[in-house]
Amino acid sequence: MVLDELTPSRYFFGSLLAASVVLSLFTYPPSGVLAIGAAGCVLLVVTEGLEDYIGPMTIVALTVLATVTVLSASLCVVRRRTESRFRRVQAVAEAVQLALLRPLPERIGSLRLAGFYRAADDEALIGGDLYSVRPTPFGIRAIVGESGARASARRRPWPR
Repeated sequence: MVLDELTPSRYFFGSLLAASVVLSLFTYPPSGVLAIGAAGCVLLVVTEGLEDYIGPMTIVALTVLATVTVLSASLCVVRRRTESRFRRVQAVAEAVQLALLRPLPERIGSLRLAGFYRAADDEALIGGDLYSVRPTPFGIRAIVGESGARASARRRPWPR
């Protein structure tokens, strides 16, 4: 709107307001996106009213801004649902992972134990790994497992 005020009237920058609405869908809830779109429409009408010119370009810009606002709010709803679904799936997967990877006992017989789990991806809280140490009638047994997909991705060739 500053550009619109600082440039001659033959230049029209009101349509750039749609960018603010599109960018807001990544950070605000749907009501915030709608509020930003409505504020843009009001700002556009006030600015054009101050210039005493509400013409076809203003009507087109208002139509585009309203359409972009509705579409951005709809995309925001979809984004929030997807994020919510992802958080639920991640919480369930993490609970399963923690149930499978129970803490190791500090000691089994004369053997002291320590375990550490770190997912292959720093962002991931879960993975397809497993480990356990248990006493058996045949001695202490340990198992360490790595899921195939990540194991092959992390595998390094032997040095020659």
